[in-house]
Amino acid sequence: SFSYSMVAMMGLLLDLSLKRNKLFPTVLGLCIGLQVLTIVGVPIAVIVLRWRNSGKAEPTLSHNDLLSWLPGKGTILGYLALAIGVYAACSSLYELQLLQASAACEALSFCILAIHFIQAGNTTQLSHKKMLLDGLRLVSRLAASIWLENSLPRMASDDVVHGCYAFSIVAICVLLSGAALDMNKAQQHNFDTCPVKWFLVGASVVAVTLRIDMSGQVVPDSLWLWASCLDAVAAVPQLWLVAQCGGVVNKATSHHLALIVISRLLMLAFWLEIRTTWQQGKSPLGWSMLVIMFVPLVLLSHFMCYYFKNLWSHGMFSNVPVACVP
Repeated sequence: SFSYSMVAMMGLLLDLSLKRNKLFPTVLGLCIGLQVLTIVGVPIAVIVLRWRNSGKAEPTLSHNDLLSWLPGKGTILGYLALAIGVYAACSSLYELQLLQASAACEALSFCILAIHFIQAGNTTQLSHKKMLLDGLRLVSRLAASIWLENSLPRMASDDVVHGCYAFSIVAICVLLSGAALDMNKAQQHNFDTCPVKWFLVGASVVAVTLRIDMSGQVVPDSLWLWASCLDAVAAVPQLWLVAQCGGVVNKATSHHLALIVISRLLMLAFWLEIRTTWQQGKSPLGWSMLVIMFVPLVLLSHFMCYYFKNLWSHGMFSNVPVACVP
């Protein structure tokens, strides 16, 4: 499924690499390799499976066969629509607008969770530890961006971005307050067991040991890097909870995760866009930001397959939960 998502993103990467940013050839070669692997490898696998079932009236395929892992129409169309949407955004929005759109998508994702909590009166199937990580990283990101001001690339300390961060923080506070009053929190506590303390420790070690020089000030630079590291792993507690709950995700949480994916795609497009014009775009800091934005896309790629399948079968506004099972 991840290879198919790379095929869908191929047009965007080609445009950014050849026309705008002249990316390092290894990145383009990796994408072309994934495309070739998908286009050539999947048909060969299908032919082999059909050859194994030759002479039979109907091919008998079990869930263990490779064919059962091929994406359905909903998944392919979903990734294709996502790629087209991101490409259209990159073509029509300039650098700062991409960052604003990313922050707005993230704020909308938390707004959906807050509205669901107000309507349902509970935070079932929502990882409280994920909300804690999100709150910490957004508070740190907001404080660091205000502190750094003009030291951030391409006016990243924009008021619109700050407003979206603040709105997300308020929504997270509402959700955490509701979680504290939730009558079912004791039962969910048995499943929401992701060891996030190691994420905090790891991010702190990286922020302290890997010195980045954005403003020449140690505290805001380290705070920015610490929040960026939490960006990469913030979705893990929610995926952990989904796995503990049998792979079932309610629709509000599913929309939240999908919007986080869109937000990270736009953020990745922003860092790609400024890579050749920002002074540190080709430095280790510039590469690290690309990696940090890419990690949550990898973590959520499998979930997005089930999300697109659910949208294809039941529509966007149905209350049918997403079942993350084969």
